[in-house]
This record gives sequence, structure tokens and C-alpha cells, in this order.
Amino acid sequence: MINPVFLLTRFNLLLWRCDKEGRNVRSQEWLEHRFSLFEDYCFPSVKNQSCQDFIWIILFDSKTPDVFKKRIAAYQTDCPQLVPIYVEPENGRHFASVFRAEVMKRVDQRCTRVVTTYLDNDDALNINFIEDVQLRSEELADGTIINYNDGYQFFERGQYIMKLRHKKNHFMSVVERASSLKTIYGYGSHYYIDGREDVKTIHVQDRPMWCEIVHEKNMDNDAYFLRAKLARDRELLKRDFAIDAEVQTGLDKYLFCYLPRYVRVFFRRLKYFFLGRHW
Repeated sequence: MINPVFLLTRFNLLLWRCDKEGRNVRSQEWLEHRFSLFEDYCFPSVKNQSCQDFIWIILFDSKTPDVFKKRIAAYQTDCPQLVPIYVEPENGRHFASVFRAEVMKRVDQRCTRVVTTYLDNDDALNINFIEDVQLRSEELADGTIINYNDGYQFFERGQYIMKLRHKKNHFMSVVERASSLKTIYGYGSHYYIDGREDVKTIHVQDRPMWCEIVHEKNMDNDAYFLRAKLARDRELLKRDFAIDAEVQTGLDKYLFCYLPRYVRVFFRRLKYFFLGRHW
């Protein structure tokens, strides 16, 4: 029996009170923007997966306004694999335990192993991601992390794509024995997983399988990679991610958009290092 794949996504849990610019993340405006990002990028990339044999568990705050809950119900109709779970605000920080419990409820008793994948609600997966990770998992030992090192960043401001290699990205999957399931969230921050002694990580290179969406209200994604290269394929997002977005490919995007942004981000991170983050 093939290893079932579970995509695990946090949506609007009460984890932060403001974004990187200090704006409230509980406002109607913030929610509208977040749902729009989800609909434009994340949802189509998952809905159009070449392999439809997966379950997508998304954790929402139980206080989500009804107008957004109606949109969530429409997502379920369009993508039956999507399972919304409403979490009380005080339990939001216990998302790892909630994910584990929800996955365990849905594991077929005949399955001995499970694959879980980390996916943020404003990012996207290559439409062949599920198929590829499922095939790779069959020959891997229990407790193995699958990390696709190569991916893209799409910058909404400027509408350009940068290709990069990021070995500590947040699109990791883990293959586990169902009887000792932690899920990918049970291993702590994706940034430090590679250094854990209780897991083995395989690094898949030269196969871009993810796309970070860089916008002005996300928490952390930004122009962090000086070695990133401008992508010149205007059809990349539509072909590989089922995303319908205009893409600009001129060198001016690199020179006058990406490089200045990289410099601003560098100094912002320097400030965080010395003064700490407000979120």
C-alpha cells in the first residue's frame, strides 16, 4: 500500500499579533488579503496536483468570521481533499499536537507509514509535488526528511520570479511509522531540522518543487538570497504551479527591484539581530 500524504497548513491561528511592518494580523483587512493570497497561489497549486491521492488539513482560528467560513466551505467543494479544522484561540500555539491528532484520525489502519508535508497558506507547490514525494517515500527509511533544495520566489511587487537554492526551506516532508507519528511539525523549526540526530535528511537538488510568494504582509519571506537568479520563463507559474499571474522577466527587475530590496532586508535583519523582533 502506498504511503498516504498529508499536507499540513496553518492559516490564521493566533501565533502573532502583528506582521513584520507592525500591522495587526487579526483585522478584516489582513484576513481579506490572506484569503486572497491563498486563492491566487496556494489553493490552485494544490487543487491541480497530478496525484490527487492526499489529504490537506488546514487549521483555522475558531473565531474566523462567518463570511470567511463560507469561502472555506467553497474551497472544500472545489477540492474535496481539503479538511478545515477550527481551533480555539488559546490552543493555536499547540498546532503540532492538533496536527498529529487530526492525521491519526485519518490514517487507514492498513497503512504502516505516513508522509506529512509543511505548507504555508501563502506559498505554492509544483503540481507534481505530491506524486514525487510519494514515490520517493517508498524507498526511504522511517524518520527520513525529504527536502527539495531548489525553488522560486515570486515577488508580487514587481511581478518577477527569482530561482534559488535554499537548504533550510519550509517545504519539508517526513516519512514516519504511523505507530510513532510526530508529523513534520513535531520536529521543531524547519531551520534546525537538518541538525537533529534522530532524523536523516535527503536533499533533492535541481528539481524546483516550491514557490514562496513574497508580499508586503507576510511574516518572514523576503529577498534573503544574493545568489538568487532572475527566472526568464513567463509561463513558469502557470505551467508548473497552475497559478494565473503575470510575470515580468526584464533585467531591470533584478537591478532596480530585487537588489535594492535585498539591501533593505539586509539592514532590517541587522536591526532585528541587535534589537530583536516586535513579533
